[in-house]
Amino acid sequence: MVEQQIGAIVLAAGAASRFGSDKLLALYDGAPLIRFAVRAAALSSADPITLVVAPDKLDAYRPQVRVLGRTIQIVVAERASSGFAYSLRAGLGSMPEGVAGVVVLLADMPLVDAPLVNTLIDAYASTDYAVVPEHNGRWGNPVLLSRAAFADAEKLGGDCGARRLLRARANQVRSVTWDSCCLIDVDTKQALHELRALNSIKSSC
Repeated sequence: MVEQQIGAIVLAAGAASRFGSDKLLALYDGAPLIRFAVRAAALSSADPITLVVAPDKLDAYRPQVRVLGRTIQIVVAERASSGFAYSLRAGLGSMPEGVAGVVVLLADMPLVDAPLVNTLIDAYASTDYAVVPEHNGRWGNPVLLSRAAFADAEKLGGDCGARRLLRARANQVRSVTWDSCCLIDVDTKQALHELRALNSIKSSC
């Protein structure tokens, strides 16, 4: 385990335009989709934890942080409608000075769990710019961004995310091999339907 303090941010401020409704409150395995990313962060060694939401979702998402007795800060991304970068920047800005890095989780990836978050944290070294999970040669999520990446993220705008930062500093990005769960998100109702069906098959085995 690294000695540096590593926080976690759960990004839940997207518009979900491809889904057609609030996908993060859609049910998967008996719970709202958003609950899984929050739970993954809460069960991990990350501290502190921030949930980033859009202004109009504060009341709807507030109950989702009451899990496992962990204190989870909610940050409202006032410019969330302007693009992903502003939600990321709002989350990074919530981290205290002593935090050496942060694991950035996407709220629409219910298969990501605490062991993956902890693996990223355990793999981090102070010389790394970032740590990412990798499956069959593809980088996935969540990603751990070092403090050095925070200033670079401040330059992002629109829908640009951490991926642009990682590509620019690829020689300083450490990867850890993981299964395909690090690549699976829910963008559409069809994707959620397929994920539910897969979960039903696994449960019946």
